[in-house]
This record gives sequence, C-alpha cells and structure tokens, in this order.
Amino acid sequence: MSHFYGKISESARKTQPTARGHHSLKVEAQSWQGKIVTRLSRDDNGDYFQVWREPHGSSGGETIILAQGRIDMSNYIKKEKAA
Repeated sequence: MSHFYGKISESARKTQPTARGHHSLKVEAQSWQGKIVTRLSRDDNGDYFQVWREPHGSSGGETIILAQGRIDMSNYIKKEKAA
C-alpha cells in the first residue's frame, strides 16, 4: 500500500489521474511563467513537505523555497518575498 497519493482534481480530462509514492512524491504544476513543485517525503519522525517556485523551460527566474515543514505541524517555515 502506498504512503502518499496525488491527484489532479481540476483539469480538462474526463478522468482523474492519480499518482502513488511509498517514500516520496513530487507534484509539478506549471505555466509559461514558472512552476510550483510540491515534494512530500517521510522518515522515522514523520511526513514532510516542501513547496518550491522553479523556472519552467526558458521562463527564467530563480528556484526558491516557499514553505516547508512537517505535514502534521502548524509551525512550518513560510518564506515571504521581500518588499
């Protein structure tokens, strides 16, 4: 049995595609301006997430982490863009 499950809940498809992962799962959503990458992983201490902004193709820009932490904890690290 898989530990992580991913699905595309809103799209033009008639069926809902899913993905499974035992120790990790990576999900990417992208546009011409860049992409958002979510990574889930686990170890003996729990399940963890990371949310990244990455360039897509020739969109340019830098790779930055937006948030990370344990899934079951409310005290995650959220990165704010400098004003």
